[in-house]
Amino acid sequence: MNRSEETEQIFRAAFAPETYRDPRSLPYREGVRASIENRLAKIDGEEPPEIRCPYAKGTAEADAFYAGCSEGHWRATSAREAKIE
Repeated sequence: MNRSEETEQIFRAAFAPETYRDPRSLPYREGVRASIENRLAKIDGEEPPEIRCPYAKGTAEADAFYAGCSEGHWRATSAREAKIE
């Protein structure tokens, strides 16, 4: 599985209907996806893609994007750790 497919798999698992989680905004989900891809590249020892927030600093959208980044980093790391075990 290539990194794009792995990113998509982790992302879909995070927001699958059966997770019964509170809905998240588009900026939040964009942050999750961007940081999953970034973290997987770092774990693989490759140059990670830059995480660029498309929203103006100081807006609720930018805050949501960066909050999503935190979850994305955690999800990518957890997914890779689960593969090792």
